Amino acid sequence: VSKFAVENGYVIHNHRTNSRRWFQPVLDNQKYGWKIDKGELISIHSAARNSVIQGTNSDLVKEAIAMLGLWKSIFKLDFRFLLTVHDEIVIDCPDDKVDFYKTKVVDIMQRAAKKYLIPEIDMHVECKVGKTWQK
Repeated sequence: VSKFAVENGYVIHNHRTNSRRWFQPVLDNQKYGWKIDKGELISIHSAARNSVIQGTNSDLVKEAIAMLGLWKSIFKLDFRFLLTVHDEIVIDCPDDKVDFYKTKVVDIMQRAAKKYLIPEIDMHVECKVGKTWQK
């Protein structure tokens, strides 16, 4: 992965979706012939190895948010997005609908994961409920 990044200027996060991360120093080298210093080279190798995992996770969370947003708008639902933290999506909803939303959010996140993971692998989604985000 890291050798490919240095040679081509990008890595593919996920071959099923073809999402990528580009490395500007490599692209500048290819276009202008500028030399990549040793520090940048080490950084590119490290980022390329991490990018495949982190990029796929990021793509998966964005897909889940898009699916939740579509579901919300089609059915005129009364929850709202508050924030994301790494691989978590935090929403706010009425107390009397928590169980309904909890089940649907888990289902939608698992469906989003199917686009990014090997089909035989099911992603485990954990959903926690609290009065505040911290608890």
